[in-house]
Amino acid sequence: MTKPGPTGARSEAADWPSQTHWSVVLAAGDPAAPGAQAALEQLCEAYWYPVYAYLRTRGSTPLDAQDLAQSFFLHLLDSQTLAKATPERGRFRCFLRVAVERFLVDQWRHEQAQKRGGAVRFVSWNQDWAERHYRRHGLAALTPDRLFDRSWALTLLQRVLDRLQAELIGLGKGPLFDHLKERLLDDGDSPPYAEIAQRLGASETSLRTTVCRLRHRYGELLRHEIAHTVASLDDIEEEMRHLFAAVSA
Repeated sequence: MTKPGPTGARSEAADWPSQTHWSVVLAAGDPAAPGAQAALEQLCEAYWYPVYAYLRTRGSTPLDAQDLAQSFFLHLLDSQTLAKATPERGRFRCFLRVAVERFLVDQWRHEQAQKRGGAVRFVSWNQDWAERHYRRHGLAALTPDRLFDRSWALTLLQRVLDRLQAELIGLGKGPLFDHLKERLLDDGDSPPYAEIAQRLGASETSLRTTVCRLRHRYGELLRHEIAHTVASLDDIEEEMRHLFAAVSA
């Protein structure tokens, strides 16, 4: 995965909301506060997969992991857990991992059934995709904590790639994205520039310029996505370094 182009979280901050999704939740400290519930639900919708993968690595079957994950999100959205989330622990990634660990401890300690997912689903997901993804990437070989962070990083990076693709499709340039996707990710198996340029009827020089421009946009979108999961824009660069370390580990 190529790290995005020029840094500049501070210069780009003016284009972002004054409060990111997770900072809204932290500032509220109460799931009933205005804006907090919607922000938390959006974050859970976006980052449910690391919880599912974590539960699978802890020994749950696919079906049990699905039920436990739904129970966890129900608990998270209904409880006062948010009151324990402080700006000093201001990354949603860290908060979510600790919260699910505590949820499991409570389940085992009290040996009681929490509300199961069943007919009530608070977070939508593609269960079949999750299990295929979990098996295909050999995530079971990682420790639960490393798997959670790696799954988180892959989920976030894919969301950014999907946003970039949507932008290009909106501009009528979907086929261009299809041809350049591997180059954007710096995939060693991607076709050479000369071959792609011939397919697109473009010069190799202009193609390289386009890839450079798209990588820069990818970097902007990446910082924007990360901004939704941290308490402060000052945390973006450190979180980005953690993400790439988790993917390459």
